[in-house]
Amino acid sequence: MLAEYATEKRVFVPIEFIPDLVKNAFIAAEDQNFYEHGGIDYTAIGRAGVIYAQHLMGRNVDVIGGSTITQQVVKNFLLTNERSFERKIKEAILATRMEQALPKDRILELYLNEIYLGAGTYGVGAASLYYFNKSLDELTAEEAAYLAALPKAPNNYHPIRKKDRAVARRNWVLGRMAEDGFITDAQATLAKMADLEVVNRAEFNVVDAPYFAEEVRRELAQQYKSEGLYEGGLAVRSSIDPHLQSIAVTALRNGLEAYDRRHGWRGAPLKMDDLDDWRARLNNMAQPENMLPSWDLAVVLDVKANKAELGFGDKPKGEITLDGVKWARACVHECYGLGPEITAVDQVLKRGDVVMVQELAPEEGAKEKRPAPLRTETGTAGAGRDYRPRPPHGPRSGDAGRLAI
Repeated sequence: MLAEYATEKRVFVPIEFIPDLVKNAFIAAEDQNFYEHGGIDYTAIGRAGVIYAQHLMGRNVDVIGGSTITQQVVKNFLLTNERSFERKIKEAILATRMEQALPKDRILELYLNEIYLGAGTYGVGAASLYYFNKSLDELTAEEAAYLAALPKAPNNYHPIRKKDRAVARRNWVLGRMAEDGFITDAQATLAKMADLEVVNRAEFNVVDAPYFAEEVRRELAQQYKSEGLYEGGLAVRSSIDPHLQSIAVTALRNGLEAYDRRHGWRGAPLKMDDLDDWRARLNNMAQPENMLPSWDLAVVLDVKANKAELGFGDKPKGEITLDGVKWARACVHECYGLGPEITAVDQVLKRGDVVMVQELAPEEGAKEKRPAPLRTETGTAGAGRDYRPRPPHGPRSGDAGRLAI
């Protein structure tokens, strides 16, 4: 996956490829008599009416709907969301006719591929990919139950912002599935104990090439217009090679860093006036714009001629030695010249400076490691994790990323 552009995310899945677990979860949550009624479930309507009357009397009950899956298909395809008796009467008539014209599985197929499940996803196929990065046959009982909990009001059961409500609704669906015999009580109990963990599909994009993707998007928009690009359901294969792209990005960043080092040290990008509660402050500190994900932010806790002690927000303390800062000669004459050679760490770093560093992986097969300008507090010579300091401002060119393509 390189990029996605769509106003609506849809993946049509034929009914024969939708697992029973998923079908049963939605039937249990939305229409337990789906295979018995003729489009209208009078028992469900009566039950919904009784609960609504209790709600009007001031009782603390959750109002439920009496619409069948067939009625929801009619509303989604043929009618509007208008709340009126006229619309409900039309919906009931059309649902009865649809039941006469189509088999149950076809109606269920339309429903499971059309229902809105939040975050721009329509249908269980797209929702499964978006929330769990899984195909339907990989879903567990608790994951299928969560998807079945969403049609009522996706925004009310957001897996992160409203997690408690989402888990409660998911567990209610699991209880309904057990009550209807779709899963055992033991399976429902275990599933209810599971945490609600969603995995955004975007986290698994293997190609980090935003400028390339943007050029592809522009070309598609020119050829197919905005409607075709965002609503046409296009599947596009590009010429990019993920392996070569990764090599190009790494080579560019290394080259920019080497260039930056050759032009000297321009000072720490951030600074703390005092070190009170430094760890919490470091964790809450906004990172520099050009800081890469593999870099760490550290604060100088103490500095001497031969080393500086560093503190991290979520790691043990470390240190930078003289070997790690010898490159950091002062940037002079607008960085066209360099200051005198570095003979002590305190010529470069001051107490309270916040600097960027990166851990170095040990070289395979090497008897000795490269000099460790930064070493974890628990490390020992020859055994500690190795780090190297990063240039104070990262790549200097504001347009550097464009060269990655």
